[in-house]
Amino acid sequence: MRPGEIRRLQWRDVDFLDQSLLVREAKTAAGVRVLPLNGDAFAAIMQLRERSKAIGGTEPEHYLFPSQEGYST
Repeated sequence: MRPGEIRRLQWRDVDFLDQSLLVREAKTAAGVRVLPLNGDAFAAIMQLRERSKAIGGTEPEHYLFPSQEGYST
């Protein structure tokens, strides 16, 4: 993933059942894609989710990395 794609990830882009990410905003239209997560990546996402719960940041429109979008913890 490109750094900009990572920064724009929102919780709505995480498919917990299929353990995948949806890249909605990409550099080109061809860049919109679904990425499967391996076990380590999925575990990291789940850790982020737990941290986000502590600050009330788990709504679908919230970012996985809120400090990247002007919100610092």
